[in-house]
Amino acid sequence: MRTFIYHLFIGVKIISAVDLRGVDPDQQELYLKDTFTCDNKQIPINNVNDNYCDCEDGSDEPGTNACSNGYFYCQNQGFTGAKIKSYRVNDGVCDTECCDGSDEYQGLVSCKNTCVQAARKYKAEQESIKQKLDLGSKARLNLINSAKSNLKSQSRHLEVAELELSNLKVAEASWKEWLNKLEDYRDELQRKDDIIFKRSCEGKLISLKERNDDLTDTVKQLEQDLITMSSLAYSIKQKHQELLKLAEPLLDESVISSLLLSEDESKVETYTLTEEIQNENEQDDSTEDTKSRPEARGVCYDQTSSFLECLNSSIAPIVSRLSRTPSRLIRILHWNGWKKLSHGILRSLHLVEPSLQDAAYLKTQYENSQAEVRKKEDEIRSFKEKESVDFGINSVFSPLYKKCFEHHDVEYTYKICLFEKVTQISKRDGSEISMGTFTKWDHENELEDEKKYKVMIYENGLSCWNGPTRSTVVRFECDYRTSVKSVQEPNKCEYEMIVLTPAVCPILSHSEL
Repeated sequence: MRTFIYHLFIGVKIISAVDLRGVDPDQQELYLKDTFTCDNKQIPINNVNDNYCDCEDGSDEPGTNACSNGYFYCQNQGFTGAKIKSYRVNDGVCDTECCDGSDEYQGLVSCKNTCVQAARKYKAEQESIKQKLDLGSKARLNLINSAKSNLKSQSRHLEVAELELSNLKVAEASWKEWLNKLEDYRDELQRKDDIIFKRSCEGKLISLKERNDDLTDTVKQLEQDLITMSSLAYSIKQKHQELLKLAEPLLDESVISSLLLSEDESKVETYTLTEEIQNENEQDDSTEDTKSRPEARGVCYDQTSSFLECLNSSIAPIVSRLSRTPSRLIRILHWNGWKKLSHGILRSLHLVEPSLQDAAYLKTQYENSQAEVRKKEDEIRSFKEKESVDFGINSVFSPLYKKCFEHHDVEYTYKICLFEKVTQISKRDGSEISMGTFTKWDHENELEDEKKYKVMIYENGLSCWNGPTRSTVVRFECDYRTSVKSVQEPNKCEYEMIVLTPAVCPILSHSEL
């Protein structure tokens, strides 16, 4: 009986002697033996929590601060248990992880038990997180469905765009062909017109040269005749003067007058010559009745006129006419209108330039078709560029392609256009600085079939003064909508941006929802 009691007492002492303070409930069975094993060695169970560090990993002192690398487990009744580093035990600070205050059991400081309040707060936070996850999961499903729809739509648009491009290129080639034909036709017409114009000009020039030669000969002959007539006129004038001087003392005026009037031929010739000259000089438009009056026929028909007066009136107009003829002919030959007339003749020989309206219209149509082809090619290039982008699992990031989001702080506005660029905009002067362009996803330390698609790399931004080119690491966190949460600069010109988006939210099952 004593032996049984002794063993019972010893057993109770062993069990009661083991201080399980700070031991994780999942590991308590390791401390309910006669010995405790650590570092491939065994120590007496009484050495546990004796405020002396026997094990290198500190596992023998879970309830004291003897081992700095050990862990103290807070029970936190009514809430969730937690672990803190052993060196924080009995340090005079109430650690929030131990809402029951069990980490300060020596009484250096009085810690209130706040586990009920912590449980309520945690529950509210979990409900908020669950609600956010629910909304984020649904939003991600919407993104996936939108991505599928966009993919189908983009595929159709690409097919249509390629067909339209083919038709546009046919139209472009057709317009170009018509334009080339018109230009060739115009060139041929121009060539023929040049030949015709040249031949016509050559013929006209030969004709004009011949006429010019004839006119030159005629002018020379007229000049010679004028010289002769001028000499004759001068000679007649001299004879006339001499005759007047000789006849005046010899003849009786009445005899001369009767002789002159009895000669019908002389009367007719004198009248005809005198009246012709008078008509040309005076531009007289008198009628025949006026001419028939004796007083209008001249001095030779006047009974009171002397022979000398009659002779003088008959010869003087002839001399005056002949003396004026050279100057009139010279004025004709030097007429300024000859140059204008010759220019008019040359202009009349030119063919009218063909109308360019048709060519202008065809050129406009061709240029328009070229612009449409380029526009359609850019559209197709954009489609294919988007096709080559890695949008993650189920192309969930596809609907966010080149969508832009902003984050504001005191000095700057940070703007990210997903899969494109990150910029920093000064609120002071509006200047914009590149913080990098999208280069890749960061999949380091991830398996190929387990890519998380949670980190983007933007590189090759504007160079810093005495520093590297700016770059930005974009980290994605779950939220039911996409927005920029924060922007930091952990190193010079190396930025870190947190972006919230449903694209990285987990897809919950119906039971989880």
